[in-house]
Amino acid sequence: MKNGGAADNRRIAIENKEPKYIGRECPKCYTNIKYTRNRGCVKCELKYGKEKRDETRHGAGRETYLKERREYYSKNTFEINRRERTYSLKNIEKRLFSQSKKRAKKNNQEHSIEIGDIFVPSHCPILNILLSVGVGGVHAGSPTLDRIDNTKGYLKGNVHVISHRANASKSDLTLEELVLMGKWASKRLKKSK
Repeated sequence: MKNGGAADNRRIAIENKEPKYIGRECPKCYTNIKYTRNRGCVKCELKYGKEKRDETRHGAGRETYLKERREYYSKNTFEINRRERTYSLKNIEKRLFSQSKKRAKKNNQEHSIEIGDIFVPSHCPILNILLSVGVGGVHAGSPTLDRIDNTKGYLKGNVHVISHRANASKSDLTLEELVLMGKWASKRLKKSK
């Protein structure tokens, strides 16, 4: 065993298949000899770093770890939800971007846009209604990222932000079908006057 840096000593011990190496001093028993396999202290078997986290999250302590997480969440649900809502309101472009990336991956579509390519206007360019982020759910004026040509993926120039109502209305229609629908609506409007 050499007395160099702890990481170097462990790497050399692994290469030479040595069971122990000289590492950092243990805060519990003040010895500096460690097991190579888990960085645990030879004297008191105190573990460090990733091995300690893995043992807690995946080993014998997993149930305790999950129980603590559940308790923390149940005690702090309101605060956690408030933080998430606040973040979502401040970072609507990031939210739209991450949702589009998930949808593209799920539907095996191309996704080459960046957060900077997403611009959220104050009003929906199609229905001219105010765009606002809904608290607790989606509403007619919620901003959504729309693909202009649904046959293509989330490409630069093929996306824009419109209201949820407009996006839901055109979700299954092609541009040609939308034009036909617009002509029909125009005729109906003229007849009613």
